[in-house]
Amino acid sequence: MKYKGIASACFAIAFSTITLASTSASERVPSAEPTANEGHARTSADFSTLSLPNGVNLREIFRHYNGKRERHATLYFFPQFWNEWGWRTEGSMGFISSTPFEHSRPLYACQLNGIRDAFFTSLDSGCEGQFLSSFGMIGYISGVPLPNTRPLYRCYYNFKGRTSHFDTFDAKCENVPRSSLDSVLGYVFL
Repeated sequence: MKYKGIASACFAIAFSTITLASTSASERVPSAEPTANEGHARTSADFSTLSLPNGVNLREIFRHYNGKRERHATLYFFPQFWNEWGWRTEGSMGFISSTPFEHSRPLYACQLNGIRDAFFTSLDSGCEGQFLSSFGMIGYISGVPLPNTRPLYRCYYNFKGRTSHFDTFDAKCENVPRSSLDSVLGYVFL
């Protein structure tokens, strides 16, 4: 009889894990294990009921996190071997386009000068005086709110004297201590 309780607890944990995977990125608690992007990718067929601007070629973007270095990166893929360096995928940040469209602007993967793994997203091809990472341009984000879009914010904070950035749906920067809203990057398709 005592095993019945353990089995029920295991089922509850498994069910809550499945439920957690279906929540939005801003509601997720980072998982302990790195995940591959398989299963996250959606096709344009999933958006057949949406009215997308001409020229949009949807590309899902993901927020990645390295707890060892307290770093974030937003990319449309999970770089090879990153899990070996402590990175994991936190969740989807919606969809941008791999091609330009009306009112879109390019979104770049930048890196702070002289700081390893200090990535941030920027609308500036010059990376705001820093440098363009080897990941280059992530894609095109809408510069105006459209139906079925949500604002994507960039926040920054200091961790042990080092600047860190992260992208979020939360204008309050997820209440991370000593964080500040940097900018609205644009609007992502949901």
